[in-house]
Amino acid sequence: MTSHFLTILACSLVVGTISCDAEIIRTSWQGWEEAWIIRSKTAETVIVPEIGRIMQFGFRDKPGVFWNNRKLAGKSPDPLASEWQNFGGEKVWPAPQNCWPIFGIRDWPPPSGFDSTSSTILKTPDGTADTIKLLWPEDTQTGIRMTREISLADSSLTVTTHWDRLHPGPSPLAIWTVAQLRHPEECFIAKPSPGVLPPQLLKLSKDFPPSLRELPNSHSLTRDSKLAYKVGSSGNHLLWADAETLLHIHILTKSNAIQPDGGSRIQIYTNADDNPYIELETLGSLQIIPSGSRISETLTYSLLHRDPDIPLDQIVLKMFQP
Repeated sequence: MTSHFLTILACSLVVGTISCDAEIIRTSWQGWEEAWIIRSKTAETVIVPEIGRIMQFGFRDKPGVFWNNRKLAGKSPDPLASEWQNFGGEKVWPAPQNCWPIFGIRDWPPPSGFDSTSSTILKTPDGTADTIKLLWPEDTQTGIRMTREISLADSSLTVTTHWDRLHPGPSPLAIWTVAQLRHPEECFIAKPSPGVLPPQLLKLSKDFPPSLRELPNSHSLTRDSKLAYKVGSSGNHLLWADAETLLHIHILTKSNAIQPDGGSRIQIYTNADDNPYIELETLGSLQIIPSGSRISETLTYSLLHRDPDIPLDQIVLKMFQP
């Protein structure tokens, strides 16, 4: 990749911490009294523990890329709500979704212990901290307690999710991360590396989206204004693009892993115009989780300045490497 369209800078490691001049600030945000901002010289991310979400991520001089539902700004989560409180932002659910009723979890809205339960700051950041750690109470339906570690280095956001099984519960399960983003110009989902199964793009809605295009190492699509669509892949790269900014998501693949949703490692969901957002989703491998054990997944969100003189297809060809 050439530096004229990718502007991620390397950070030096100093005594076990990331030396990127990041600062962590406690503030109020969009009606929530407690929010935490991790801010580097180039980018910032907003975390709202009350609703358990990373609510925004973006360059400091541009609009953030995450979609937020302004109708719910400042509202508290309601674990007994019969309708989904679609706050927006980035969060974690258990996969596969089609097994929720089998496991005794409601089929919709998402499990309350993951989606509509407040988290707490595990340790109040001090002047030398570069990571926010969030802790959720145990989800009684799965016996899982979730911890998330969120750090920012220049324009790359790294998020590690840990699940600790405290009591017996349903298995196998996978860590499913869902990031809701603003309406894009175009999105790209990587094809798998040679030999990784399944090799084809997975149709996870009734039909493939009408905007679907195939490239040598990916497929692209745009958001449809009338209907929702969803596709999946066993690849490990996703890209969101508007006129000025790119968001690249990368998740490490695991050999011989069993993936939910027909073998999906990554997915794109596009919503209709009632709420004009898309979702870039990553799924960990399905795992048996015995009591007393832990599983973890790490992914990276990287912001890039887009060079308007370079076609998106060309950027993707260079960026989506196995």
